[in-house]
Amino acid sequence: MIDPKDLVFYEVAMTKRDEDAYLVTGNKKHFPEKAFIVTPTEMLEIMDQK
Repeated sequence: MIDPKDLVFYEVAMTKRDEDAYLVTGNKKHFPEKAFIVTPTEMLEIMDQK
């Protein structure tokens, strides 16, 4: 994690992680590369597929 202030969001996402849970951020570079961490644009694409 680059920004320690982002840690709380990652911890919540990991605690509540299930198949349909995502962490939506405009700063993906501040988080580990995980499939559930997406940008707002990627989230809209995911929602269009469902």
